[in-house]
Amino acid sequence: MEHSRHHKYLNPSGLYWAALGAEGGGDYFPYHVLRNKASVLDLIGQWDQAQRIRVEILEQTKKGGAIALAAEASRDLGALLLKRGDSDAAWPYLQKARDIYCGQGDGKGTCTVLNQMASYYETKSDYPRALEVLETQLKLAEELGDKTEISSALNDIGIWHWRKGERQKAMEYYHRRISICRELNDEMNLGKTYANIGIICFDEGRYQEALEHYRRDIEISKKFGNKKGWAVSIGNLGMVYHLQGNYARAMQCYQEKLRISLEMGDRAGLSMLLCNIGVLHYYQGQLKEAMDYHRRDLALSREMGSSSGEARALANMASIHIEDQDYQAARECYDKAINTARELGIKRYLCEMLYGRAGLFLLLEMHAEAEADNSEALIVAGKINQAQTLFNSRVQKAMIVGRRDPEQGVGILQELAGACSDAEPRASISYALYKITGRSEQGKQALERYTDLVSRTPNIEFNKRIDELNEIFGNS
Repeated sequence: MEHSRHHKYLNPSGLYWAALGAEGGGDYFPYHVLRNKASVLDLIGQWDQAQRIRVEILEQTKKGGAIALAAEASRDLGALLLKRGDSDAAWPYLQKARDIYCGQGDGKGTCTVLNQMASYYETKSDYPRALEVLETQLKLAEELGDKTEISSALNDIGIWHWRKGERQKAMEYYHRRISICRELNDEMNLGKTYANIGIICFDEGRYQEALEHYRRDIEISKKFGNKKGWAVSIGNLGMVYHLQGNYARAMQCYQEKLRISLEMGDRAGLSMLLCNIGVLHYYQGQLKEAMDYHRRDLALSREMGSSSGEARALANMASIHIEDQDYQAARECYDKAINTARELGIKRYLCEMLYGRAGLFLLLEMHAEAEADNSEALIVAGKINQAQTLFNSRVQKAMIVGRRDPEQGVGILQELAGACSDAEPRASISYALYKITGRSEQGKQALERYTDLVSRTPNIEFNKRIDELNEIFGNS
């Protein structure tokens, strides 16, 4: 999932020509005209042209000795480079802007650049440092009574808590932000907050609510011509369709986001999209295509210095190695991914990766290792209420426990069955019951349920189980 960031609006000042150079003489430069033009180009996704203008503005302000304007221009250029996924190039501009703002005692300017510096630390997966900077921004903005900057900080602190799996805490910040956006009549950033709430709904399995939030943000983004915001929510919309089994609509969303991301040169958005398209190919059994997309994601994540993106790509590659029966490569990918997720404290990644490696260990008859990983996955998923991983890990726990104590394994599954009504989890439970008990009625029921599922949704996992069960019950 990709989050929506705070949008900075055009400068409303009536000053369109800025005096540069010595007092009383010197040149005049249409600073605000060009800055506003660059902001519009940024908003509508014409980032190459926006960058050329921002570079020109910075050069002119430095040449003319307009220190305050040079700080603003430096920050603007750094923010655009960050958005484009070039964090290393952005950093010197952000540092320069911060030094000038702090030196001049400009609290408002300091707030704006602190927000961008936090985004830089996030791209480097230094989440503790990012939070420290955001909390400094929030405190300063509250001292200044600057509600726009308070709103900006609240949004990004909410995202930080989401990354840590603290969804309730994230929601508190998002709801505080909604109140401010309404007070300021800030419709665009209100839409972005709804999109971020949609991500929490998605994580908790409330897909219809997630769809409604994403559609609301898409409508607002289109109204304002915000191409980046549109791309973010259309990509997230595709993920909901994907999990609902509507692969055609999911791919339509992904292709639309791909077109926009390539037009804009949005490397961060492109990385997430490569991951999503790869996963979609995997579920359709197109392993070669899936691996190609995940390798591209891995290369781009490394190029951007994104450790979290690298871990995500490695975990996805591990799933494909398992299908190719290259278990050593799968183990190596999982080990690297899990170590990184653990170091970064990204619990939503960690629980999914631990569940996946536990499945690999189970396949290799490494029962103690499987149980250890799956138990940790259960604990982490439970702490952050990661509904899908929590269910999957409980089913896998039943299968692990059921090897030594079938009665206990069946008990776990019966408890789960009483709380679920959807077709996919019921098929999963029937299959697990068959694997534990060996009872043919459970195997036939699982075959029937998976056959019905795959008739509506092509899925490599469903097909594997159908093939296995057909060998036993296909003619009965």
